[in-house]
Amino acid sequence: MLVLGRREGDRVLIISPNGETVTVTVCRKKHGHLRLGFDAPKDHKIIRAESLEKNLSKQQSAQAANL
Repeated sequence: MLVLGRREGDRVLIISPNGETVTVTVCRKKHGHLRLGFDAPKDHKIIRAESLEKNLSKQQSAQAANL
């Protein structure tokens, strides 16, 4: 895991091997909360990890019920 210190307005670029770029911008840091902005190609999905984990858990429960 790469850990970076960033200030408001700073950006981090994630560049895929095929040259597509995702830009992550620190929009605001206030009262211990951090707001991030993501700029990515339209065909990229950006979701929160906890949302993905919740959906996977629901799918596994549904599959178990069908057995």
